Amino acid sequence: MKFGMKKNEAGFSLVELMIVVGIIGILASLAMPKMQVFMAKARQSEAKGKLHSVYALQESYFIENNAYGTGAQIGLNTTAVTTGYYDNPVVTANAATTYTGQVTSRQAICSGVAAAGDVWTINQAQTISNTNSALSACNK
Repeated sequence: MKFGMKKNEAGFSLVELMIVVGIIGILASLAMPKMQVFMAKARQSEAKGKLHSVYALQESYFIENNAYGTGAQIGLNTTAVTTGYYDNPVVTANAATTYTGQVTSRQAICSGVAAAGDVWTINQAQTISNTNSALSACNK
C-alpha cells in the first residue's frame, strides 16, 4: 500500500494559486486606507490621555490655590519627549479661572504622510477639541 497522491488526484495548479494570491492582494489594497485611519485614531488616543492628565492636575492645583497654573506650577512633565507620537502638553493659564492645555504631534500619525502637526486642546470645562486634524491626510 502506497501513501500519498494517486495518479488521478492532483493538487492546486499554479494558475489557481496565483488567482487566490491576486484576490488576497486586491482585498488587502482595499482595506489598507481604512486601516491607516484606524491606526491614526488609535494614536490620537495618546493625545487625549495626556490632556486628561492635564485636566486632573489642573483641578488638583485649583483646589489648593483657587486658581489654575501653568505646566511647571501644576507639576506637569515639561522635558522633551523622545517616544510616542505627541509632545508633552503645553499649558497656558489665561486667567485665574481659565486655562488651555495643548498637545501637538511631533511626527506623522499615519504612514505615507510627511507632516506632523495634529493638535489637540483642552480647557477648564474639560472640552477636548482637535484644532488641527491630520486625519484628512490619512485618507489620501
